[in-house]
Amino acid sequence: MASRAQTLYWNELTDLKAACEYVRLYRDRLSATINRFAVARSVVGVAALGGWITTNIDPHIWAAVIVAVQIAEALQRAIPWAARFAGTNELCAAFDALLIEAQLEWESIAAAEWDEEKIRKRWARLAELRRVADKKALPHGLPQRPKLEKLAKATATAYFKSLYPEEA
Repeated sequence: MASRAQTLYWNELTDLKAACEYVRLYRDRLSATINRFAVARSVVGVAALGGWITTNIDPHIWAAVIVAVQIAEALQRAIPWAARFAGTNELCAAFDALLIEAQLEWESIAAAEWDEEKIRKRWARLAELRRVADKKALPHGLPQRPKLEKLAKATATAYFKSLYPEEA
């Protein structure tokens, strides 16, 4: 890197890509969990209805199972999974858009077309846009998952090594 401003921008760019990958990985795992929960809820509900109809077991037992499934359905909306899933979708889109813009700016920065002051202003703007997108989509943030963070960083590093081998 030629200057401190370029280094700051590069670090923000690579951190943005890692954050984008982390959110995408978290969203995909969350989606799988939500789907497993929905399948289990459906299977239990249908089995309870079928058992109620086909067996001579006390109907109160089957009614209790069906009520439990309905409660689980209602709770799913209260559990932060659905909100997190929607937020991660929104944040992925916002981060992707920011990343496209930032990479375009990086091309000008790497070509030394911008002065130090302009690079610092763009770095601060990129960091602020990232913070705003994060806060808007996920006001309470995401839990940290060290394995996902490690995978996201490795993915981002590989991405930049393939795209910009001289900088990475």
